[in-house]
Amino acid sequence: MGDSEQQPLTQQAPPLAGGANAHGEETTESTPMVMRSTPSGGEGDKSVKKLPDEAPTAGTYVDASDAGVEREPLKPNAKEEITVEVGDDDAKGKDGVGGGDQKSPGQLPAKKGCDVRCLVIGILVLAIMITGAAVAILAHRFKTETNFEFAFAGYYGDNMVLQRAPHKAVVWGYAPVLLENTTVLVILQGNGATDEINREYRTTIRNTASGTTWKVILDEISESGPFTITAALEDDGSTPRRIQITNVLFGDVWICAGQENMQFSVDKLLNGSEEIEAVEVFQKIRLFSLYPTKSSVPGFNIRGIQLAWSPPNKQSLAGTSVPDHQTSSHFSAVCWLFGKQLYNRLQYPIGLVSVTYADSLMEQWIPTQAREKCAMAETASSSKLWNGMVHPLLDMSHYGLIWYQGEKDAMDGPRNYDCALVEMISHWQEDLYRRTQGSTDRMLPVGIVQLAPNRESSHLTYGYTDIRWRQTANYGFVPNPLLKKAFMASAIDLPDINSTHANVLPQHKHDITNRLVQGALAVAYRQKDVPFQGPLPTNYSISLQNHRLSLYFDSLSIKVHGSSSDGVGFEVCCSDNQTLFCPSSFIKVSYAPGREWVTATISNSTSNSVTLRWSNCSESQHIVGLRYLWRETPCPVLHACPIYSSHTDLPMAPYIRFGLNDDGLTHQFDHDQVNLI
Repeated sequence: MGDSEQQPLTQQAPPLAGGANAHGEETTESTPMVMRSTPSGGEGDKSVKKLPDEAPTAGTYVDASDAGVEREPLKPNAKEEITVEVGDDDAKGKDGVGGGDQKSPGQLPAKKGCDVRCLVIGILVLAIMITGAAVAILAHRFKTETNFEFAFAGYYGDNMVLQRAPHKAVVWGYAPVLLENTTVLVILQGNGATDEINREYRTTIRNTASGTTWKVILDEISESGPFTITAALEDDGSTPRRIQITNVLFGDVWICAGQENMQFSVDKLLNGSEEIEAVEVFQKIRLFSLYPTKSSVPGFNIRGIQLAWSPPNKQSLAGTSVPDHQTSSHFSAVCWLFGKQLYNRLQYPIGLVSVTYADSLMEQWIPTQAREKCAMAETASSSKLWNGMVHPLLDMSHYGLIWYQGEKDAMDGPRNYDCALVEMISHWQEDLYRRTQGSTDRMLPVGIVQLAPNRESSHLTYGYTDIRWRQTANYGFVPNPLLKKAFMASAIDLPDINSTHANVLPQHKHDITNRLVQGALAVAYRQKDVPFQGPLPTNYSISLQNHRLSLYFDSLSIKVHGSSSDGVGFEVCCSDNQTLFCPSSFIKVSYAPGREWVTATISNSTSNSVTLRWSNCSESQHIVGLRYLWRETPCPVLHACPIYSSHTDLPMAPYIRFGLNDDGLTHQFDHDQVNLI
C-alpha cells in the first residue's frame, strides 16, 4: 500500500512482546501467541495475533510514558531485528532446527544403477526443502522488529470498557519509527445524554522503553456510550493511517486477580447453567481475560489474551476451547458475580479483567523491590507474574482490584505474606497513579477474600490460619493503618469439603461476592450506612476465680449459633507467667513449656456480649491470650460458625490477641496495634 493510500478503519495487530510456553511461562527472547476467543459469542476467528515488542532492561521498572526514560530515537525506517530460537536445545542440531543422528549418504551401500541412490538423494533433497521451509516459517513467526505497525496496545479492543469519570481513561498504542514529532490524532465519537460527543486529542510519538509509542489521556467521561475511538497517524502530510475500536463503553473497570479460586469458572458454580442462561440482561458488563503469562522482566504490553473484550454470553462465560494451547476462555465466577452485583447497584457499565495463574505463590505476584523489602529469598519464579501480567496493566486506568490468593502459600508456608501483600498493593497503587499521570485514585480500592476452609480437620492450627491473619496485615480487620482502602470478604464459614472440584475450591462463590460488593460499596464507593464487617470485640474482662472471660462487641448486635461443639470456636492461652505467650500456630509445644491453648466454650450471650468459660487451666496460671476460629477448618458446617452479626449475617472473622490482663477489670482491645504472630 502506498503512503498516499488510506488504510481501512480497522485495528492493526502489532508484533508480540516477549514469549510464553504452553503454561504461560516466558521462554528467553521468544514470542508468544496471543489467543483471542470470539468477542461476540460466535465461533469466530481464533487466529494468532501479535502484540508489540518490548525490551525493558532486566530488573528495572520503567514508565513507558515518562520522558525521562526515553532512549535515543531510531532513524527513520531503521529496523532492529531479534531472531528467536524455538524448541528444545537438546533436540537441536547445529543449525538450531531438528536434531538426532543422521547418516551420511556416503555410508549407504553402493548399488548398480541409480534406483537406490536416486531414491535416497530425492528423500534428502525433500527433507532439506521441508526443513528450510520450516525454518523460514519459524524465523518469520518469531522475529520482531522495533519498527512497529500503527496499532492500539493489546489491552484495547472493540466492546471494551474504559474508566469513567471522575477518573480519566488512558489510550495508548504503538507506531512505526518515523520522523521526530510525528503526530497522532485520537478522536472520540459517540452520543451523550443531550447531544453528540466529538472530541479530538493530539500527541506525538516517542521512543520509550516500551518501543515507539503514543499516549493520550481523555477528558472525564460520564456518559456510558457506546463510543468509537479512532487514531490517525499524521506523517509527511500524506493521507493519515487510521485504526479504530468500536462499541466502547465508559464505566468502572475492576481487575480480578489471584490463583485457582479466582480462576474458578462460572460453569462450575452450583447454579452455573442458570447464571449462563441469564446473561442477556447484562450486556453493559464487558469481560476481558489475560492469558496466564510469566516474564523475567517487566512488560509494558500484555503478552497474551485468553478472552478478548466481549459482552457476556454462553461462549465468553461457559468457555470456547483454544486448541493450540489446550486452554479455554471460561470466565472467573468470582469476577463475574462481583461485576453483576455491582452493576445491579450502580446501573452503569462495568469492565471486568481476569488476571489469574493457578498454583501461584505471593512471591510471584510482587515486584522485585517489594520482595527485597520483605526479605524474601529470590527464586526462579520471583516476580514473574507481576512482570508478565500486572505490570502491563498499569498504563491503563482502572477503578479497583479484587484479590483471591493464598492457598498455595498456606500449604508452603507464609514467607512474609503480610509484608508482601501490603507491598504488592502499595506498588500497584503508586505505579498505576504515576503511569496514568494521576488519572486514577492514588489509593486504589482493594477487596481481599479471606481463605475458606480446606480439609475436613479440626486440629490443624497453622498454614491457613497464618495466611488468614496476615491477609489483614496482622490487625484482624480491614481497612486498617496498613491497608487503608481495603475491604474483605471472609469465607471462614463457607466449607465445601465434598466439592466436586477439590475441597480447596468451594463452590459458594455467591456468598463471597455478596460480601465483596458490600465492602466495595462502603469503601470504594463511599456509600454511607452500608455494613460490610462482621462483629469485632472491643472490650473484655477476666475472672480467674470463676474461670470466666466476658467479651464485649462494638455497636453491631450479634447472634450466637450455640456452642462451638461441632468445630473450634474460642480458646484462651493459659500461661505460668503473664509475660509468656502461647505460640500462635500450635496448641502446646515442648519448646514453650508452661503455656498452652485450651478451649473456652460460650456459656452465655447477649445482643453485644458473650461469656466464655474454661476448665483446663490450673489455679496458678494466667490468661494471657485469646483466639477465635484458629483452625484450617474451624466451622465444618456451612454458615454455622459461633458468632455472626444479627443485621448482616456476616461472620466474625478469625481473631487473636496477646497481652491480656486478668485482674478482673474491664479493658479495651487496642486495635491500632499490630498483633504479630
